[in-house]
Amino acid sequence: MGVELIGVAANEEAETANEALAQVDKWVTKWLPNTKIRIGFDHSGEMAKHWLLASLSFHLPQAFIVGRDGSIAFIGDPDMPVLQTLAEYKGEQG
Repeated sequence: MGVELIGVAANEEAETANEALAQVDKWVTKWLPNTKIRIGFDHSGEMAKHWLLASLSFHLPQAFIVGRDGSIAFIGDPDMPVLQTLAEYKGEQG
């Protein structure tokens, strides 16, 4: 099962987008120094509008598992057993 992890920083508080991006870069450097996870950045609020509010998700962080067909298979706390959810989703897809 091939899985690609993508993170999106969408809730950084700063005066400017550049300052918020610097906060994200500092956090990623400290906590994920050798990761191959892609980290996106959204200072515009589009992430919140199209994902968090649309899914009635009010807590951060939030995990979304999106299938190859674009359907959302899971929305929830990233500390939940996500690998089990992935296995279940793969089983449903045949």
